[in-house]
Amino acid sequence: MDMDQVVIDMTKELNEKNILDNVKVPILKGYEELEFSGTIFTAASITDSLEQFLCDGIITEPFEEHIEKVIKDTLEAMKEGKLEVNDNTIFYLSDYHTKDFYFKVYVQDNIGEGMIIRQFNMYFMDPKTNAFYQLSLTTAPYPTSQMEYVTNEFSHKMLPTLKSLMDQVHY
Repeated sequence: MDMDQVVIDMTKELNEKNILDNVKVPILKGYEELEFSGTIFTAASITDSLEQFLCDGIITEPFEEHIEKVIKDTLEAMKEGKLEVNDNTIFYLSDYHTKDFYFKVYVQDNIGEGMIIRQFNMYFMDPKTNAFYQLSLTTAPYPTSQMEYVTNEFSHKMLPTLKSLMDQVHY
């Protein structure tokens, strides 16, 4: 590799780090950060729920188009992981605006081996850099016999936490 390519690669790496450091996402109270590759951070609570923060980098396609691509890729990964996939596996929940960001919130039900894990995916873009982010909050595993509880009462109880988390994302 020649010196010009080394400089280009180092500059790209520094720019990516600056982009990732641009957006601040809190780790929820009671969650501890874990070593987990592929995420900016992953944190777990003592109840086995997870908070994850990921970045796809700078995108060139429209925000909604990239979300569709992410969902399609997620569904494929779920199939490969032998999880149940149907028309309601991932569905749109709501839009949410904060002073800095516009979020699109989706719900993902990971069902397999008699268990359900509900995941709330909050997608947003940094308007300053066009970096695409995913902030996820995942419930602990529940037996599918408690599906109604997870999809109704428990999910309803999670909404204030989701809103609070999104409100705390800032520059």
